[in-house]
Amino acid sequence: MVSLSLVIPVRNRIDPLKRCLDSIAQSRRFSDFEVIVVDDGSREPLCPNKIDFPYSFPLKIIRQKPQGVSAARNRGLQETHGHTVLFVDSDCTLHYDCLKNLMSAVESYPQDPAFQCRLRGNFSTPLGRMDHLRISAVQNCLLNHDGRINYVNTTAFAVRKSLVKKKEFFNPKAQRGEDTLILAQLMKMQKPPRHVANAVASHWPQGNLLPYIIKHFAIGYHDQPSHRVLSRCPQVLLNRSQKRKMLRQMLKIAQADNIPTRYITLVLLAYSFELGGRQAYDLFGAKQKVISDM
Repeated sequence: MVSLSLVIPVRNRIDPLKRCLDSIAQSRRFSDFEVIVVDDGSREPLCPNKIDFPYSFPLKIIRQKPQGVSAARNRGLQETHGHTVLFVDSDCTLHYDCLKNLMSAVESYPQDPAFQCRLRGNFSTPLGRMDHLRISAVQNCLLNHDGRINYVNTTAFAVRKSLVKKKEFFNPKAQRGEDTLILAQLMKMQKPPRHVANAVASHWPQGNLLPYIIKHFAIGYHDQPSHRVLSRCPQVLLNRSQKRKMLRQMLKIAQADNIPTRYITLVLLAYSFELGGRQAYDLFGAKQKVISDM
């Protein structure tokens, strides 16, 4: 039995996965964990020799037919042994003390069922700088005075196993926005995640700048059904005042981290494409049944 189980879904991302596992292997002062990788139908089956196995921690690789990231997380969850489960995306890395600090928070706040790690973007690429501005500003705006946050991002998000009451913790019908649906569940319980500021994960977005921005139209379209569920919790959605605050936050973050302000323009452009996708769904896809928050 271990204290912590990490679940990592992956499809066709061998190199990012190796980088993610390498970062986990460098964790300091905490070793009571296992890692479960769920290969969600990669073109070439994931096998240990492709990721330089073995690591010093227990690692299990499960392969399934392509069913989507939610189904992959659910499958990995069924295989866990820890009383706390950390969901990690394959395109992120964990800072060396992330696991230790996360488990310290789990022990310090026994009344909290969920924990959101602090997310950063990787500065080495334009996409990473954009991502850093966006996710840092969002987290700053949605952080509550009591240390909880009205935000779930499954890039690095942990739950107590006791919170999982059913086989499908993540809604497999959601093409996007599965983290939004989890947040809606937590808000119903009046238990938004505890924000663990010193448990840091860095996201490494892949691809080129222009396709990444345009992709946000599809992101907005497929996320809109889940976003509608969250609209039942109006205190979670950013109002106009908070959106202005988010812009000010991006300006502060850009100055503090020496990121050119032109990246703020690119973030806003991506948001405009995402908004267009949401509106397109409302016009052309709204006849579909709204996804349940389970």
